[in-house]
Amino acid sequence: SNVVGGVAGKGGSGVQGMKRSASELVMDDGRRGDVQREGSGQRGDTRHASLTISCPDHVLPLNTTPHPSPLGITLSAPSSLQANLSDHASFLSPSSSASSSPSSSTSSSPSCTSSSFPSSPPSSTSSPLDPSAEERRQALEDATFILMARVTQAEGSLYDAALKMKLQQQVKGVYNFRKSWNYFSKADAIRRQALPFPYVSSLGSCIDAGLGFFHFIVSIIPREWLWLVERIGFKANRMKGLAQLEQSYYANGFRSPLALMHLIWINSFFFENWAKGEEWLHVCLRQSPKCAVMHYLGGYVYRKQGKMDEADVSFAMAITYGTEIQSLVQVCEYDIASNMYLRLEWENCVNLLEAFLYNKNPPPPEGFKVFCAYQTAMCYEMMGDHECAAAYFKLLLPWIRKNYEYDELVQRKAKRYLSKGGFTEYERKFFVASVMFEACRFQEAIDHIKEAESLILTVDDRGTYLYLLGSCYLNLKNLEEATAHCKSAVTLGKRIKVEKFVVPHCLTCLGEVAMQRGEREKALRLFTKAKTYSNYDYSQLLGWRLQRNVELLKDMEERGAAE
Repeated sequence: SNVVGGVAGKGGSGVQGMKRSASELVMDDGRRGDVQREGSGQRGDTRHASLTISCPDHVLPLNTTPHPSPLGITLSAPSSLQANLSDHASFLSPSSSASSSPSSSTSSSPSCTSSSFPSSPPSSTSSPLDPSAEERRQALEDATFILMARVTQAEGSLYDAALKMKLQQQVKGVYNFRKSWNYFSKADAIRRQALPFPYVSSLGSCIDAGLGFFHFIVSIIPREWLWLVERIGFKANRMKGLAQLEQSYYANGFRSPLALMHLIWINSFFFENWAKGEEWLHVCLRQSPKCAVMHYLGGYVYRKQGKMDEADVSFAMAITYGTEIQSLVQVCEYDIASNMYLRLEWENCVNLLEAFLYNKNPPPPEGFKVFCAYQTAMCYEMMGDHECAAAYFKLLLPWIRKNYEYDELVQRKAKRYLSKGGFTEYERKFFVASVMFEACRFQEAIDHIKEAESLILTVDDRGTYLYLLGSCYLNLKNLEEATAHCKSAVTLGKRIKVEKFVVPHCLTCLGEVAMQRGEREKALRLFTKAKTYSNYDYSQLLGWRLQRNVELLKDMEERGAAE
């Protein structure tokens, strides 16, 4: 681990000073001085833990003047990486950007060679008094302004639509998405006139980023809704969308960074092509090494591959370069704590989680509170402090948001813990193995859960045991073992009363095994069967996974037909 610092403070850990009443949980500052900054008045007024993360030699260079976060997380770079980044502060030139990309193809998009409108027609072709030349110049200027206006309308409508959807105003949001699509299409039609527009590369990058976004997003809408979306006027074309995003990147224009962010996200989290996503990430960070948002995205790309050290550095770099974005700094601090959680570093993790949870300036985002409290409870449970674990399980219950899948999952687990007075030995073993699985430590997870076989008490325990083994073996490409364990789990069927996620997840694993073996029809049957299940944990995540698999099967069929 590259965590070379520790949690600052003295003595004590946990929330030993907790005082509970019927309606609230009160923190006793007198017994929690170990997580308060020197001179702070009340718990939660400041961020009260500190951490230093060292940067491995293979990670991209850092600025020599990092800015620490309010929580105290700082980044330490070895002297070999202290480099002057001035040469990388702007985008690469078109010639160098092509060589820096994961693809070897070169850009066909024209570069922007003019920074202003021509004040007069070229003297070699006409005189300054030539009315036809003046008309052509005026027409070009008018068309350019119209093109700029269409791009501005398109992007403004898109951002407005996103805000409307965020405010749960879906009808207005869809209407504005439709307006945005129309404006992008009109801008594209103007561009296709092949006039010598100034700023053609930058404006083209805006248009291609917008159209590429729409073409891809519409392509992943469930088939049962696709007819309605296309009736409204959207067109689904995934490969065209990806091509347009790449074209936007190669244009080296205003929206090239946005297109690059989409490419990282799509390759990593939709196709789960982590190597390709990481390649695009490195391209982005070579061009914009101080882009906090890209470092934040990089933290997730690394974490999903089990590269926790690199993820730590990425989140810390996002903090270093994102001090003006307070909400980004805050969630990065939480994500560094989550990395500790995935490493099973319960004591260090719990201090950072509590610092995040009780901070008052600003308070934690609503979307993080419930799961953060759950993680804190589980840390105390793993540390053997069952009283504090129960206190946090009680604390989170009033924060549960209806119709939020993770909140409702946590609610069920908390109520079950409180009603039973704790976890069984098997449940504790299964929890640790599940965290190992999430951290991509698949063989360790297999070894750990096998130690728990003798502790199995119920059919539900047997189901989760088989599910976790099957999932680990699938990730290790051991298809025979994955098939055997998932089939055994499916046979338990309705005998599983609580952990109902087991059967649909195992059906999905079996379908993915069939996909890897080229058995397309069998895979489709298994995915279709998995879709018939409902009202189980992680159903939204599994629904997304099923949809992606069905779309990949469709792509396989189309490629086979083309061949």
